[in-house]
Amino acid sequence: MHTPPAARITLNRDQLAALLAHHADTIAARWRESPGRSAWVAASALDSHAADLTADEETPAVRKLLDSMLSFETEHPAALSAPAVRDRVAQAIAADDGHPWETISADTQQHYRDNADAVLAVLPAPADRAAVLHEAADVAHAEAAHLYDDMGQKAAAGARLVGARLSRMADEAQQTEHPPESP
Repeated sequence: MHTPPAARITLNRDQLAALLAHHADTIAARWRESPGRSAWVAASALDSHAADLTADEETPAVRKLLDSMLSFETEHPAALSAPAVRDRVAQAIAADDGHPWETISADTQQHYRDNADAVLAVLPAPADRAAVLHEAADVAHAEAAHLYDDMGQKAAAGARLVGARLSRMADEAQQTEHPPESP
């Protein structure tokens, strides 16, 4: 019988580094099974990255990676529907005018909703999550070239891996935001 993994886990810094090192080792093992020198070079770079992750003293690149991952916000509040946003704005305007929402008539509530519509009409459209993630992936890929020059192959490989992950997240977001139409 298969027990599904926990939906949420908590890791400390050392555990996160060990998990990332294990991931690098797993990918390196796959690359070793591939033919050609480039696969061996990739596996060696991943071995080196895994060693850096579990070293007694953090390198600047590992410190930056772990700091970034540990401070990354994984919880994204569910997007509010347009009517929910409209009502929140209307309630905020009414409260600012000194009128608690529960104490005003339906006609007055509608007046505040109309005001909220006017406010919302001038705001920019919400960001397309997939587009933002694609842009971030492009930045990570471009940064990889700079990192190679400044910090070496391992740092560049890390940036490329981040770029690839962001690209996958963008593709997943695009499928969620714009599911393919069925025939």
